[in-house]
Amino acid sequence: MTIRTAGSGRLAAAAAHTEAALAVHAPHLTDAFLTHLPHAADTVGRRLRAALTRENLTPITGGGQHHAFNRIEYPTAGVDDPVDLLTGIDTGTMAAEIRNAVINLAIAMARPPHHDKTDNPDTEAIRLERLAVAGHNLHPCGRTRLGWDTVDVLAHDLEAGHTTLRFIAVRDDNHLG
Repeated sequence: MTIRTAGSGRLAAAAAHTEAALAVHAPHLTDAFLTHLPHAADTVGRRLRAALTRENLTPITGGGQHHAFNRIEYPTAGVDDPVDLLTGIDTGTMAAEIRNAVINLAIAMARPPHHDKTDNPDTEAIRLERLAVAGHNLHPCGRTRLGWDTVDVLAHDLEAGHTTLRFIAVRDDNHLG
C-alpha cells in the first residue's frame, strides 16, 4: 500500500492514518477522501478563523465579511492546517479536535449521497439531513468524533445509513450524572 497524503505535519499524519484505514475498510472512498481533504481543511479553518475573531481570541484581521450578530465569514482559511490558526492559544485537546473535524468532514464529503427519494416524509427528512455533511455552519468542530477511529466513523456517522443501538442497564451507584 502506498500512502498518497500530501504535506507534512500532524494533519498530514492524521490524514495518512485515515487513508491507510480507508484502503483496508473502504477502498472505494480513498481517492475521494484525498480529493476532499484540502476543501475540508479550508472549511474547518474558515469557521475556526471566524470563531477566533468573533470571540476576540486572536488578532486575525482583514479579509472577512461582517454579518449580523457579530458573525464574520472569511473566503479562505489562509492556512493548510487549521490548527496553525491557534498560535499563541493554549490548545489542550483543541488541536486534536480541529484535526479530527477536518478528517471526518473529508470522509463525509467522500461518501456518495443517497439519492433514493421516497414519499415517506420521515425517510425523506433523513435523506435530506445526510446531504448536510459539513456540520454546523459556524462551529469549526461540527464533525469532531474524538475517540472514534475511521472504522467507527464509517459504521456510525450520519452518512453510514444505519447503526445499531443497544440498551444496557447501569446500576444507580455507577451513574456519574
